[in-house]
Amino acid sequence: MQGEREARERQPLALALRQPPRLDVALAREAGLDPAQMALAFCVSRPFVTSTIIGATTLAQLDANAAAAGIALPADVLARIDAIHAANPNPCP
Repeated sequence: MQGEREARERQPLALALRQPPRLDVALAREAGLDPAQMALAFCVSRPFVTSTIIGATTLAQLDANAAAAGIALPADVLARIDAIHAANPNPCP
């Protein structure tokens, strides 16, 4: 019983270690964007999204998150986000 519980507790770590590199973070950096700002700008650009939830623990993060509302992602970045999603449609099973 104890061994089974320990194995279940280690499973998320094992899965995380097998995850592919964060292609979305790499894309944001290539596009000259902060990854959080790119994610928020993407959410805001979706016509079906009526609000976004931000997470900030510092004033600098809050400022960066708020600035994302004014970012219009270029078509090529949106296309690459779609390609990343198509290749990995459920990144958080």
